[in-house]
Amino acid sequence: MNVSKITRVAGREFASTALTKGFIIGGFIVPAVLMAAFMFIGPMLINRGAPEVVGELAVVDKSGEVFERFRAALSPEEIEAWQADRVGATTQGVQEAAESGDIGGALTAATTELKVPTIRITNLGPDLEGDALNEQRAAVRDNSAEDDGRLALLMVDPNATQRAEGETDFGGYTLTVQPKLDPRLIGLIEGRAQRVIREVRAENSGQSVDEILALSNVRGDSVVYSAETGQERDADTGIQFVVSFVAMALLMMGVMFGGQYLLTTTIEEKSSRVVEVLLSSCSAFELMTGKILGQMLVGGLILVVYGGGATGALITISMADLIPVQALIFLPPFFVLTYLMIAALMAAIGSAVNELREAQSLMAPVMMIIMVPYMLGIFIAQDPSSTLARVTSMAPAFGPFVMITRIAAGNVPAWEIAVSLAVATATALASLWFAAKVFRVGLLMFGKPPSFGTMIKWVRMA
Repeated sequence: MNVSKITRVAGREFASTALTKGFIIGGFIVPAVLMAAFMFIGPMLINRGAPEVVGELAVVDKSGEVFERFRAALSPEEIEAWQADRVGATTQGVQEAAESGDIGGALTAATTELKVPTIRITNLGPDLEGDALNEQRAAVRDNSAEDDGRLALLMVDPNATQRAEGETDFGGYTLTVQPKLDPRLIGLIEGRAQRVIREVRAENSGQSVDEILALSNVRGDSVVYSAETGQERDADTGIQFVVSFVAMALLMMGVMFGGQYLLTTTIEEKSSRVVEVLLSSCSAFELMTGKILGQMLVGGLILVVYGGGATGALITISMADLIPVQALIFLPPFFVLTYLMIAALMAAIGSAVNELREAQSLMAPVMMIIMVPYMLGIFIAQDPSSTLARVTSMAPAFGPFVMITRIAAGNVPAWEIAVSLAVATATALASLWFAAKVFRVGLLMFGKPPSFGTMIKWVRMA
């Protein structure tokens, strides 16, 4: 094995992939533009596209105390005042969330604005029952702003405002809505109905609803205190969950970028017969090793750029304590081992087929290695110490993806990390051995694409 030849092949492979305009634009510029558009332009487009809602809201008030107050609460003046306060709160919420680094909160606040609806309130009386009531509920149909149809039907229980004799609980209401009614409008109707029912209950008990809400409202904050800076921030388990999931996504991204390019270049060189020229100056093993190492540098570049960007973002928004230092330490070795495993399989498949479409049927096992931990990632990030997480993190093939998620989500015993690394090392070596055998035979084979059985026969032949 000539190290100099392997180095030259690796350098050529890296340069032909990473130093091209297509790679720079597709790998870095386009994702950055899409991310910026999602974060800043998307919410504005969502709000501007909100439709104006016009229609009827029917009410069946069996309590006899809610309808008039409810109609007043949904009058155009009240809705406009409510919306004005809400827009002001939304704007402030967006600013505060953005300043504190809560991107999710900023997006949520920015997309909650609703255009003031035009609602016609109709009283169907308190005595509607049986088939007549079901007919009115069935009258709730999909409508547009032009047909002014029924938006919803609100039914208030007889004991919604006063307890029935011998009962300790109050009744409530049922809101029948259209299947595609704007959730923000549903929230408006329910919020007004709940407010009115609370007010009537409070008056019937001789108290003020504001006073009751003040007595029952307990403010509390969960914060994370930094001893180094003396600052504190809100504790957000959702962000921690995202950080752990992103760790696995970074590993997948680095592995798949390099592996996919390796598959493509191998097929192109074989179909164009360039590989025959390359084999005249180096062995099949040297060629495969150089190609794997070259594309590993490509995947590593992706990993460093995106991982560094995510780490820098957390530092910028004063959330450096969320950076999983242990994950940063173990990410490189897990990346190398996982990449060698995936890249070896990609190289074997690329050498065995003549066209990219022929590789699709052989890619199923490789894609399963990627998709299984991705599908389990949500559950593992939520509970990194569960039996599922512990078993899968030490399993062959997809164990590294699960383990890096666990490490980023919480403390993992050192012996479990050691076992996962040992299993990943054995899997990578087995994959490289298998790929070397297939690569040697398949690289000069043309004609019908082989099956897995045929590839196993090649291994025995080699």
